[in-house]
Amino acid sequence: FKTIASKYFYWKIGSGLKLQAEPNVSVLESEGLDISDTESSEFQKMVEARFLIWANSNQSDYLKQKNLHELASDFDRGAFLGGDNLLIVRFDNNGPTIQFVSGEFVCNPGIETDYHTQAEKKGNCIEHGIEIDKHGKHIAYFVRIKVKNDIDKFERVPAYGEKSGKKLAWLVSSKKSSPDHLRAVPAMSQSLEKINKLDRYVEAAVTKAEQA
Repeated sequence: FKTIASKYFYWKIGSGLKLQAEPNVSVLESEGLDISDTESSEFQKMVEARFLIWANSNQSDYLKQKNLHELASDFDRGAFLGGDNLLIVRFDNNGPTIQFVSGEFVCNPGIETDYHTQAEKKGNCIEHGIEIDKHGKHIAYFVRIKVKNDIDKFERVPAYGEKSGKKLAWLVSSKKSSPDHLRAVPAMSQSLEKINKLDRYVEAAVTKAEQA
């Protein structure tokens, strides 16, 4: 199973796909930017070249350890094995970076914290580590952080930028059992049941052979 899964992620992520910038000239013109065909072509080349450098370097990683393709593989593997994981876009002096947070660290903060009270004042509630409004929209995520003396602390990560209003954090999820569920189910969960049955069958067959 491990061999099949590793090849599945290897073939799926980083298989020759590249960014192709296609600026919408009509939208740019509506914003007062008059771009000729030559300038549009130069803009495309520059964006694609800069993105290629950024994606292939560890500057795209919040921890400065992996490139964007390796992070994409981590996210895909995490969704397949764990159900979901949190993607956070953070910014430093070099621009945007991507942080990977395993889904097991996205959970409800303790009752002793003020997060629940603050959410209720806004008319929101916290379920499964996600602060949602009355419409079910994701407002923020709560990430459990390990500190000294095994005391858990939580970081509230807003789903949207305060000034820009752009989405800066979201769950990369596998398939959900129901569309209204907040968290997803691991894609391999059905396979595990079959594997467990096969293990029991093999064990029973070996035991019967030994007794005979």
